[in-house]
Amino acid sequence: MFPPFLLVFALFFLCFSPISAQQLIIQLESAKKVEGQIYYALYNSAQSFQKEPLAFRKAALPLKKLPLSISLAPLPPGQYALAFFQDLNGNGRLDLNFFGIPTEPYGFSNDPKILAGPPSFKAASFSLGPKENKSIRIRLKNE
Repeated sequence: MFPPFLLVFALFFLCFSPISAQQLIIQLESAKKVEGQIYYALYNSAQSFQKEPLAFRKAALPLKKLPLSISLAPLPPGQYALAFFQDLNGNGRLDLNFFGIPTEPYGFSNDPKILAGPPSFKAASFSLGPKENKSIRIRLKNE
């Protein structure tokens, strides 16, 4: 059995010792309209990329003021890609026109060129190393 003072010391040490965790900060600095919701999905593999039910993390946040900063922590080290869109009409999805082109602002990490369809995981991915904090700026397209 541990002496009581050792138990108290161990608990004190655990409570105040620094925790090393990876953090991702997403920053939206501009938008044509400051309204609606920002939906984001963080993916951790090429197999899950652009498959919203398989997103590693996802959420929707109201866009009431800029800049908007979103902090995701803790995250395990790895490769990630971020997809997001601004829902202006409140229907909970990215609206597309007849040709499949988004009619609401959208974007991806790394701001890859969009030619015909969404980018690959490789084009949008970034690495997050052990004990690394990373900041990503969101640039909306179609705004």
